[in-house]
Amino acid sequence: MSTITPIGVTQRLVLLDILRGFALLGILLMNMEFFQRPLLAGALGFDQSLTGLDRTVGLSVYTLVQGKFYTLFSMLFGIGFILFYERLKATHAAPHKLYRRRLFWLALIGATHIALVWAGDILFMYAVAGYFLVFFRNLRADILWKLGLVFIFAPVALFWLGALSIAAVANDPTMSAEFMASLNKDRAELLNTLTLANQAYQSGAFTDVMQVRLQEYFGSGVLFMAPMVLGTFMIGGSLARYGLFVQEQDSALYGKIMRRSLLVGLPLAVYVGLFGNDIDYLLPTVQSALSFTLMTIANLALALFYMTGLAWLWHRHAQPTWLARLAPAGRMALTHYLLQTVFFTTLFYGYGFGFYDNFGRATTTLAAVIFWLLQVAISPWWLARFQYGPCEWLWRSLTYKTWLPFKKSPTN
Repeated sequence: MSTITPIGVTQRLVLLDILRGFALLGILLMNMEFFQRPLLAGALGFDQSLTGLDRTVGLSVYTLVQGKFYTLFSMLFGIGFILFYERLKATHAAPHKLYRRRLFWLALIGATHIALVWAGDILFMYAVAGYFLVFFRNLRADILWKLGLVFIFAPVALFWLGALSIAAVANDPTMSAEFMASLNKDRAELLNTLTLANQAYQSGAFTDVMQVRLQEYFGSGVLFMAPMVLGTFMIGGSLARYGLFVQEQDSALYGKIMRRSLLVGLPLAVYVGLFGNDIDYLLPTVQSALSFTLMTIANLALALFYMTGLAWLWHRHAQPTWLARLAPAGRMALTHYLLQTVFFTTLFYGYGFGFYDNFGRATTTLAAVIFWLLQVAISPWWLARFQYGPCEWLWRSLTYKTWLPFKKSPTN
């Protein structure tokens, strides 16, 4: 077996980098809300206190972005897993060992991110779910996506079970009273936690914020959502096995998938955005269970729409230069993701510049777009001088247990 090294620039799939670069915008648009709002507030649904333009922008992000881009990013992880693992199998006697070492360092990066920067980290969960993904590495594409749907809808089924149980208890006055008393206690504790979290983020010292971050992360239902992440990985893996996004395809195929996924996803997303944005995860009801179900379907469909839409543009219009400009940012996706959270938490939190809760959703959404455009603009400049983004370089070096070349030579 030959020595394992990271893939070179000429071996990269530009379309995947474009998709990653585009996904960075959606991730930031979604995360921006929770840079000025405790993560646990998401358990109470959309922020109903928003008015005017802020409400319009907030609902637009809630409808078209929230959940869709984490789903997109997770699919890309699944695609990357298949590509990485298949390459390892051809050149390494024990590919799972290197793969797990890669995930170990990703988990450590994610844990550090949670403790020191932001509770909304996705990297740690990706690493944990990735460990389980390896058990399904040899499944056929049709089995992968079907089993992936089972994992994705398992939390949805649990939510329905809770909603139907509560509906059944409503007919028993004694049990109903006990349940509502317990619910009111949990809600009071949550509201108190949100108050303390807001105070910490607004004016607390770094150690105060760290304590709140850890409390928010482990209280945000990560175990509940983990099967959905794993299931989405599996769907991404099935897309890779079908050759989508990793092999040359007729643009008509992408166009067909794009139209069908939009036809399914957009009406459901709009319905949830207009009539189901008050989901209360503390009190599962039949209506909220229906909204959660429709939202899950919409997340999958619109994520697929965004991916196939870009792929259709890429193949239909002979790899347009304007779209290729997203690829360098996609090659630095880990660095840019971490840079987004470091920058905006420092800007908003009390231990930084202290602008927490000073700007509305419209203003912060515009700031997110501008920041992303700056990331897209600076990425080619960086990669003209360096082999990788700094975080990508560190992650790869730790994975391969050697310090890889970082700065480009004049001849490279």
